[in-house]
Amino acid sequence: MTVKLYDKANYNNKITLALDIELTEATGTTVKDISRFHNHGTFPGGANNPTWVQLANGTWVLSFNNNHWVNFGEPASLEPTTALTIWQWFYPTQTVATSRLLNRFNAVASYTAYGMYHTTNVGVQMYTGGVLRETELFIHGGVTINTWVFAAATYDGSKIITYVKVGSGPLQVSAPFIASGVLSYLGVENVRFGRFSSATQNFTGYLGGCGLLGIAWTEREIRDKILATQGRFGL
Repeated sequence: MTVKLYDKANYNNKITLALDIELTEATGTTVKDISRFHNHGTFPGGANNPTWVQLANGTWVLSFNNNHWVNFGEPASLEPTTALTIWQWFYPTQTVATSRLLNRFNAVASYTAYGMYHTTNVGVQMYTGGVLRETELFIHGGVTINTWVFAAATYDGSKIITYVKVGSGPLQVSAPFIASGVLSYLGVENVRFGRFSSATQNFTGYLGGCGLLGIAWTEREIRDKILATQGRFGL
């Protein structure tokens, strides 16, 4: 008799992912979500479409140049209300004041926002005016360019933790940031990556995959995701 051990990390990865993008299509204008929700992304059209690029090792990624993005819409599975994890692989090719990566937000005219930064200048903005409305991973100038970077952020209902891995370097884990509030998504804006409402804050470089789920991953689960995906980028 064969006994299969229960692996909590991999089990959680499978059942809780609401968005899991690996970019294996290599062509077309649809980005497939391999999570059980199938929240596929679409190119916006015309000059705003990113382009498919093949890396030297055969991996396909998307190239973004300032005003390109992919839209994932407003499905309920992308609107968790108690906890959240977001993650992204990216390769910036130029430094700007702020570049937006994976965004989950609503259009609020004014709000009080709190961001967390690593020494790599990769941050997360999740807490707005007592409600976690705008949630995003972003670069705030000075980030290492021409290198693959993994960034993630978790919120468990009381604290935010960010994770950053630059190239083949070690995973950097922030101290918990206490932020009492509730998750809220008003449906005014869509979940998308590569673009913000201001063109001056759009991303330039390659995006190699992203994910979103409705629980706060542990550090082990973050490391599992890195190990499962970093080979695509020669790391």
